[in-house]
Amino acid sequence: MENLEQALASGKEEDAQQYLTSSRKILCAAFGGVCDDIGVIPKFKFGNDYVSDFVMVISKSHFHKIILIEIEPACEKPFTKKGVYAKRLNQAVAQITDWLSWIKDPHHTSFFYSSLSKTMVEKKCYS
Repeated sequence: MENLEQALASGKEEDAQQYLTSSRKILCAAFGGVCDDIGVIPKFKFGNDYVSDFVMVISKSHFHKIILIEIEPACEKPFTKKGVYAKRLNQAVAQITDWLSWIKDPHHTSFFYSSLSKTMVEKKCYS
């Protein structure tokens, strides 16, 4: 994809994924950070159970903040006419809730953090 407009106009989640992967500054700006302080990992695997669209790690001198991102096609309406979550948004929220439950499970927590750390180093996510 040459630009964000084309990626969104295609209606394909994968096109948006590829564009955002190659243009991580958009994700950094969306979450209010400077890219030097933010690691972006596309398609991060949670063991054998889940794959996120992106995981962002914001690193400051006194903390690390982890953001889990699930994207949906831009053509999908997030809300119904009544103002409630549409089906795809409900599914995305449920998916992220499942991810959080998985991470908080004592059997997975240390695995998640060590995998995240290893991936950050291997992919040189801050460069």
